[in-house]
Amino acid sequence: MAQRQRHLAAALLAGAVLLPLAACETSSIKSSCDTDSSCRIEITGNSLHDLPRPLDASHGYEKPADMHDKIHLDQSTEGGPAAVELNADPYECSVGESFTVIDTTFACTEIGEDSIALETVRN
Repeated sequence: MAQRQRHLAAALLAGAVLLPLAACETSSIKSSCDTDSSCRIEITGNSLHDLPRPLDASHGYEKPADMHDKIHLDQSTEGGPAAVELNADPYECSVGESFTVIDTTFACTEIGEDSIALETVRN
C-alpha cells in the first residue's frame, strides 16, 4: 500500500511539473518563397523572427548571414485586426489590407487567435 501511495504521489508530482510546461506558448514562423518577388509568411505566437528575405530590394533576394530584418506578431484575434512589428516599427492590418515597408508590401491574408498569414511582394 505504501509503495502504491509513493507511485501515486510521483505521478501527481510529474503532472504538476508537466502541466505548466504544456501551457507554455509556442511560437513559430513558416515561410515559402515561390518567386524572386513574393513569399508567404505564417506566424504563430509572439516571438521575434528573422524575415525570409531582406526588406530592401538593393540587398537582393537571398537572406545574408548578417541580415537583421525581424518580424514580431504583437497581437491578433480571430477576424483581426492584427498588430505586427517589423524592425521594431508598428503596423496594423485586417484581412484584405496591406502595408509597405521599404521595398516590400505585406498583405494580411489570414488572422487568427495569436496567428497571422502574410503575402509579401517586393516592389
